Amino acid sequence: MASAFLLASALAFASPTGNPGSWMSDNDYPAGALKRREEGTVGFQLLIAPKGRVARCTVTDTSGSPDLDAATCAVIMDHSKFKPATDATGQPSYTLYKGRLTWHLPGRSGPFRSKQPAPPLPTMVLTVQKLPDGSREKMVWLIASFDAAGQMTACEPSPNNPKEVRLATVACTEAKAVSTEITKDNDGNPIPLVRGLSVLFKATE
Repeated sequence: MASAFLLASALAFASPTGNPGSWMSDNDYPAGALKRREEGTVGFQLLIAPKGRVARCTVTDTSGSPDLDAATCAVIMDHSKFKPATDATGQPSYTLYKGRLTWHLPGRSGPFRSKQPAPPLPTMVLTVQKLPDGSREKMVWLIASFDAAGQMTACEPSPNNPKEVRLATVACTEAKAVSTEITKDNDGNPIPLVRGLSVLFKATE
C-alpha cells in the first residue's frame, strides 16, 4: 500500500518570485533599532495562501530586538511574492514556508555574525535494524499534502533528496499513521496544506 503514496504527482513547495534580498531596503530599517544600533537575524514562518500571498507571518527565532522582529513580518507581508505550492493534482494550495532575514545597519562595514539557530527537530524518528548504506543515522525529507482534517493525501521524497525513494516509502507510510496538527486560516477555518516533513532513521546495528 505504501507505493500509493509515491506515484508521480505535481506536489511542489512554494517559492519566492524574484530575489528575496530585494524585499527590504535601508528605508525599512525601524527607527528605534537604528537609533540603538541594533542588528540581528530573524527566523520566520509564513502561511502562504493558494494565490501566493502571505496570509500570516510568525517569528520563530528572535533577533533579540523587538523592533527588528516586528519589522521582519511587516516587510515580508508588504513586499514578498511567491509562486504558490501545488497539491498532487496540480492545484494551488496553502503551505508553510520557513526562512531567515538578517538586518544590517545602513552603511555598516565589517563582518557580521548572526547567531546560528538550533537545528530543527525531525518530525518523526524511526528505529530500524540497519540502513541500506550502512550508516547509523539518515535524515529523509518528504513533501506531503494534507486535507483540512489533517489526513495525509499524498507523500513523496522532497526535491532535496529525490534519490531516497526506498526510505521515503517507509517514511511516508509511517507518517500517514501519525496524527498531524490541523492548520487553520486567519478566520479559524481548517485548511488543506502542503508541507515538508523530516524523518530521522536510526539503525540499531
